[in-house]
This record gives sequence, C-alpha cells and structure tokens, in this order.
Amino acid sequence: MDDVGAGGVIGLELLGVFRIHCDGATVTLPVAAQRVTALVALSAHGIHRAGAAETLWPDSARRRAAANLRSALWHVRRRIGPAVLPAGSARLRLDPSVRVDVVELADRVRTRRVRADGAELPARLARRLLDDWPDAWLAPERLRWDQVRLHALEQLAAEQLAAGRHLAALEAAMTAVAVEPMRESAHRLVVQVLIDEGNPACAVRHYQRFRSLVQRELGVVPSRQMTRLIAPLVSG
Repeated sequence: MDDVGAGGVIGLELLGVFRIHCDGATVTLPVAAQRVTALVALSAHGIHRAGAAETLWPDSARRRAAANLRSALWHVRRRIGPAVLPAGSARLRLDPSVRVDVVELADRVRTRRVRADGAELPARLARRLLDDWPDAWLAPERLRWDQVRLHALEQLAAEQLAAGRHLAALEAAMTAVAVEPMRESAHRLVVQVLIDEGNPACAVRHYQRFRSLVQRELGVVPSRQMTRLIAPLVSG
C-alpha cells in the first residue's frame, strides 16, 4: 500500500477529531504519524525537524526523539505518499495541495469571506481543535483557533440579525458564548437578538445572568455599551 495518495486529492481534518482523506477515502495513521502531520499542518511556515522532534517527544533524549520522528514520517509517506510531507528538506512542510480544514476556515474568516451557508458553517465553528488530544503543544494553537472562530461566529450572528433571521443569529451568538462565556461582545449579540425578535424579558434575564457571572468570577461589571443596550428595558 505504498504511496496510496500519490497524485490524489488529500484533505486533512483537525476540527473535532483527526482525519485524513485521499480521494474521499479515510486513511488510518499510527498515533505518532497523526501528531507529526497535525503539528506540521498548524505550523504556518513549516517546522525544523529538530524542533518537531523536541515538541512531540519533550521527555525523550534527542536521539530517541529524532528516531521517533523518522519512524512517524515513514508511516505517513508509506500510507499516503510523499505529497503530504515531502522529503529532502531540514524543515517539514505540508505540500500546498493538501487541504486543511482549520487553515481554510481561518483564511475565510481573516478575509471576511464568512457567509451563512445553512447549519454547516456554525457547526464547524463549534468544534474544538483536535478535541480529544491532551498534547501540551496544542494549547496556543487552540487559543488561536478560539479567537478566529469567535470573530467568525459574531460576524455570522450580526449578518443573520441584519437579515432578520433571528434563530440563526441566536444560534451563532450562543455558540460564541459557549466557546468563551466571559466574552461580552457575544453576550451583547444575544441580548440584541432577543430584543429585536420581541423578547425583552428574555433579554433582561440574559443580561442579568451575564452581569452576575462577571461580577462573581472577575469582579467587574458590564460595559457602558452593554448597559445602554439594556437600559430602555429596565428604566421606569
């Protein structure tokens, strides 16, 4: 089964669980090979071999870590082909033809090409990066992805609200709240949607829950922007 991916369309999924596809068929990789592939995919400019070995096997001796890396790369190239991690360079990079879900979605967000396309996009944005992996090196990558998806979800919520699609707007805003419960901008969108769809009591209740949360956990109060939004509902 050597080089099964040679010349094929290769897609890599890192949102939720790790999956790699070649021409639509899922390819199984050993755990170490999955880790190497994911690490390289998340390194925008590639990563030096020594750095990859140290990152993935921090508790191993340098020689042992290097051997582990060589073994993992062999498995990737044997099962998928050389296009995923081309040989012959001190730096490991994915071939540009490999499609990586989180990279493509983040690019859409940064270039403001996020548009509502049914439930598919919000569902993808709700997924955590490699959710079941305990690897310490993933922590900054997850923080980066969380910021990307929060902005995307808020953008979607605002667009849906402007179009009068209140349920879709509320779902996007609530997904953002679930990702980061302390994020006021997401809570403001929830409150705005509830007001616009004619549920002022629900809007006040949501505001009160958010106010109690940030006071209890952080010792702060909602911003003036938030209080101005809710003021017409509680005055008099």
